[in-house]
Amino acid sequence: MVMKSVRGPATLRRQAAWLGLLFLLPSLASGQLPPSAVGQWTPPATWPQAPVHLMLQPDGTVLMWPAGCGCIPNRELNGGANARIWDPAPNTFTTVPNLQTNLFCAGNAPLADGRMLVIGGHIRDFVGVPDTNIFDPATRAWTRVRNMAQARWYPTATRLPDGRVLAISGTIQQGQFADVPEVYDPATDTWTSLPAATLRNPYYSFLFVLPGGTVFNAGPDRQTRSLDVATQTWTAVGDSLISAHSAVLYERGRIMKCGTRGDADFPPSSVDARTVVIDMNQPAPQWREVAPMAFPRAYHNLTLLPDGTVLVTGGGRSPSGQDVANAVYEAELWDPSTETWRTLAPMQRPRLYHSTALLLPDGRVVSAGGEFNPYLEENAQIFSPPYLFRGPRPTITSAPAVVTYGSLFTVATPDAADITRVSLLAPTSVTHGFDQNQRYLSLAFAPGAGALTIQAPAAADLAPPGYYMLFLVNSAGVPSVARFVKLPLSA
Repeated sequence: MVMKSVRGPATLRRQAAWLGLLFLLPSLASGQLPPSAVGQWTPPATWPQAPVHLMLQPDGTVLMWPAGCGCIPNRELNGGANARIWDPAPNTFTTVPNLQTNLFCAGNAPLADGRMLVIGGHIRDFVGVPDTNIFDPATRAWTRVRNMAQARWYPTATRLPDGRVLAISGTIQQGQFADVPEVYDPATDTWTSLPAATLRNPYYSFLFVLPGGTVFNAGPDRQTRSLDVATQTWTAVGDSLISAHSAVLYERGRIMKCGTRGDADFPPSSVDARTVVIDMNQPAPQWREVAPMAFPRAYHNLTLLPDGTVLVTGGGRSPSGQDVANAVYEAELWDPSTETWRTLAPMQRPRLYHSTALLLPDGRVVSAGGEFNPYLEENAQIFSPPYLFRGPRPTITSAPAVVTYGSLFTVATPDAADITRVSLLAPTSVTHGFDQNQRYLSLAFAPGAGALTIQAPAAADLAPPGYYMLFLVNSAGVPSVARFVKLPLSA
């Protein structure tokens, strides 16, 4: 049996060939090109809040909550108390309040069993809480579990290959950082501090589990490093050339980040469009600059798509997080095979500070929220990427609910002969421009009569245990609607 796989990044010579075209597209993306070239946005839909946190759940619904800082006069003062579930199919919202913790500025990541872990939260600007909360999508109930050793405001939560969750960064109070990493074990409801790994890490650090199990901190600051959780040892990787606002793990061990880090409390002096990549599979990895975005951006969101490309939405040309006059409305699409961007259709509403974006199981992307007095966007738009206008979608007739590491599994589809890519994407868990959970894997596969035989990830360092969206992509680049599959925690 011959397994198919997709090819890796192109050479810099190919990037240069595309660069001239890149700068022609902004003027064409305003409606002169068809949706098959630039995609299409729905009109803005009114939402009951401007969500600052979005988490996709295994049933396809979205857990969200707004700011809880009094950033907008006469608006919600407790993010947790105003948590809601959005069901995209009927477009309904259900309140699921957490009355114990103001969840604004917390870290969030799903657990291996599909429950949602939320760490830290907000008392006032820079002042965090040690609270740990778990939301169960099955019961739609919150549970307060064991506190962290340190309060955290603006932390990152990262799923580890063993099913535990790493907490890094945040502040205890203004001027006092939570420098000691901690690891949460949901099986025992215990936190373990890593004192030997004490280090000042930036707010909402861009953390990614790498092949081999180390955790890479890709920013947002320029200095990057990796952590061996077992030995509590940091290793410097080097200067990433830019301080970016978002980053993605777009393939095994490969990271891209772009734009300028936006912080409403400490705005940058300028905003640029630069894009950098690193391949952590190399023996001596180094960041390198590739083709820039068409627009300078801060306060933007990056979203991985099932065809392996990366969507950037929102942000602005201004250092200010509420400068609507300088908002960027056009989306852009990054192609890892050419390492270049192309401009897509513009949205109708600005998405700046506190805006969010999330990949839905049907392959569309919802872009929502954004607020910082006087700027407030209690609405959302949904983007259909160009691939949804290129012909019929492949279908998944059946797929296993559970897939074990290293196994071969079968997915039934009448389109088996036309499938060119099988993609596994972790569900979005985003806040402040960075998705603390999403990762992309291209899986090897072999077509058969009415079915595909697919090679599961070899081990949990490639895809930490939990739920993933499985997409099939055909020769026209059109993805199926995803099926959720679970990679179980090993015994």
